[in-house]
Amino acid sequence: MTPTLKHALRICRRQSLHRLIFFAVFLMLVLAMAPSRRLEVSFARDDKSATAESRSTTLDGIRIHYVNYGKGSDALILIHGWTMNLDNWRDQVADFAKRNRVIAIDLPGHGLSDKPQTTYSMDLFARAVDAVMRDAKVKRAVLVGHSMGTPVARQFYRKYPEKTLAIVVVDGVLRPLGDKAMMESIMASFRGPKYKEFGSQMLSSMFGPGLSA
Repeated sequence: MTPTLKHALRICRRQSLHRLIFFAVFLMLVLAMAPSRRLEVSFARDDKSATAESRSTTLDGIRIHYVNYGKGSDALILIHGWTMNLDNWRDQVADFAKRNRVIAIDLPGHGLSDKPQTTYSMDLFARAVDAVMRDAKVKRAVLVGHSMGTPVARQFYRKYPEKTLAIVVVDGVLRPLGDKAMMESIMASFRGPKYKEFGSQMLSSMFGPGLSA
């Protein structure tokens, strides 16, 4: 067991809230290791009322891919969760686009966006959303965040309150769970090359060796 994992486990056992965080990270790990498939723009082609435009813009040299539906200065912006991509919204976009301009984003490091060796922070993701809005000439948006997309929307509101009409939470939390030091300790292990080993040790410590990844 790595020193980082031992430290994370020691902290998580102190308070019930920290155990909840640990379980939340476990759920994200399961999603990260699950096989993914891209349907890309094809899901919208089956609905004649929604015309999809695949676009991209850049932020600090990072290409950010997004898909646009409709026109207007206000938009509904869909922000996917960790390890996912804009196809996460494929079953909702067609209906949303009947009444609103809709933009679905591939956050940096996800989907068809660039995946540079950099620090993937909520601030970077929020700035990516803003870059997409500027490229699409959207002045204000309702931000719909799924899972990790929720704190991305929260960070966007902190930086650009005048551009935020509302935040919709889908399986996410607006308030941080636990202190910053603990979250950084846990998430740092997922950013390294041995993230699968870390995940296996986490699962074993929580549920026994039979459920290790």
